[in-house]
Amino acid sequence: MNREFMFSPQHRIYVLLLYKRILVESSYFFDDRTRTYLTLRARQRFRDYKNGELKDRLKKKVAEARKELNLLQRANRSDIEAAMHLLELAYGRKGKVRHVLLEMDTTSIASTTIHYSIHHSKHNTSFPPTINQPYYIVGPATRPPPLVEHVRHTAPPPPLSPPLQALVLHANKKLQPVLPIPPHKPLHPGRTANLLWGHRTKILSAVNVPLPLELLRELEHKATMKEGLSAPVPVPANEDGAWVTLYGILGHPAHTGRIANRELLKLEPELPKPKLELSHLHPEAKSSLIPLRTSRFRTWSIPPSPYAYPSEPPGEPVQPPQEYCLRQVRRMYARLLRDVPVLTPAPRMGTMLDKNVRYMVGESNATVGAMVGEADRYGLEGLNLDIEMRGKGKEKGKGKGKGKSG
Repeated sequence: MNREFMFSPQHRIYVLLLYKRILVESSYFFDDRTRTYLTLRARQRFRDYKNGELKDRLKKKVAEARKELNLLQRANRSDIEAAMHLLELAYGRKGKVRHVLLEMDTTSIASTTIHYSIHHSKHNTSFPPTINQPYYIVGPATRPPPLVEHVRHTAPPPPLSPPLQALVLHANKKLQPVLPIPPHKPLHPGRTANLLWGHRTKILSAVNVPLPLELLRELEHKATMKEGLSAPVPVPANEDGAWVTLYGILGHPAHTGRIANRELLKLEPELPKPKLELSHLHPEAKSSLIPLRTSRFRTWSIPPSPYAYPSEPPGEPVQPPQEYCLRQVRRMYARLLRDVPVLTPAPRMGTMLDKNVRYMVGESNATVGAMVGEADRYGLEGLNLDIEMRGKGKEKGKGKGKGKSG
């Protein structure tokens, strides 16, 4: 098939330089899981649009890649807000990783799970060959019948699991919307379904997704560490709320997403893509994470555009990456933990859909605003740092209306 549009050689050189610089900047970020996420994400995005044919879309993606490079450069040069944005993307506080942690389409992973179990269960039994229940399940098993029979677009959204209901209520959102009541005729079923789906999208966008127990303890260790990022992190046993009880084999280092028997593709040509967005978060992926780059940094950036003349300078000088101090790193992890809810009791596969279990939502003790650790008390001896809710524990009306009695 002939292409409708093809970049010139100077465009190809510019895109390769942009791709290489994104990988280099990603390798300088201080967090190991974020480094791996940025590297894998850049590889996948450039491969997806490597043979693109739409001119406007390719130009848009090149512009987006340039913006991401600027964000990476600011994050590696003491811009805490840019670094926090990357941490939130990697740990599922926003973006596509959050969507995969929260929702799961059972129809898109069923066949992948079956094929993977058949070809790998005989050789590797270190993890279960099934996909467990996530917080929000979308599939034929949980899909309610449509409000109008045989009209699929009138089907309401599936019910929320009890843990997700607790998270929605904790975010001060209503579980069900208040539907309007027309004065002269009943509300149309299609309109009812649209209102229900709109409300479901709104409340899910306001919910923070809990992290598995291994990642929660790892972030708590990083938020209170004293030895540095290279300190060992204790890995908990298989407890309630652990990765394997929530996401099964998703993100496992051995789950490459490739089918061992290529003949299966002939039987099922529309085999869904595996969810590889979680590979950097899996507890057993520590040995496969991208290492921190310590080599010499080039001080010149890429050209400002593909149309820059060869006689012009290659780009503006770029400062080398600057390391964050240990206290700044701890505070960033503590800010990240502020958006990680903790469910009590910890959800597990057997009780995820049990309506008799009542869940409470809390937060970690290592979040911003909690107790100040001993490592951060130096030079602050004259302040009272042991108040549980600093700045938030004032009673309403305190200090007001103190008139003379009598």
